[in-house]
Amino acid sequence: MYPTAPPKRPGVRVWRVLLRIVLVLVPLLSLGMLGWVALLWLAVEHRRTRDWLAFAAAGATGVGGLALVGPDGGTHTTAGMVLLLGTALAVPAYYLAVELGPRPEAAPLPSQPHPYPPVPGYAPAPVVRHLSPVRDPSPVRYPPVQAPPPVGHPPAVPPVFRPVPARPDRIGEVRAGLDELSAYLEREDHR
Repeated sequence: MYPTAPPKRPGVRVWRVLLRIVLVLVPLLSLGMLGWVALLWLAVEHRRTRDWLAFAAAGATGVGGLALVGPDGGTHTTAGMVLLLGTALAVPAYYLAVELGPRPEAAPLPSQPHPYPPVPGYAPAPVVRHLSPVRDPSPVRYPPVQAPPPVGHPPAVPPVFRPVPARPDRIGEVRAGLDELSAYLEREDHR
């Protein structure tokens, strides 16, 4: 059996799609008067200045359009309705363009230098991973750690650490483990 990725939660994606549908329909069905609702959600979610400015503009056109619409039926009413209908079409278009558009990728963090200078003549020990649960009877022995020299004295020359050579019988154990693993994987592939 091969490891698989955890299943994705379909509820989150469905909720997100339904929210987008509602936020597009609100400005259309309210003839632009509630266009600010979708842009408020967008501004709160993305926290960008341009989204807050779009929210303020949609609110102003909604209030301005309602103020121009009146009972006289003259040019003010026509201008108010054009303003409201323009808002009803512009807000969903802007919302969908921002929401479905490409997301800006985060800039990679600059690499920071290591806080301590390297010790001359020191090489870190290689990482050895055991394939079997059998413990090695003779663990690797490291030289004792020395305390740093007192302040004001020149530092002593650090000892040279050399890796402990691998035992020949351990190499045979690793080969046997790899052969066993290879045979197991071949059996699994033929099933």
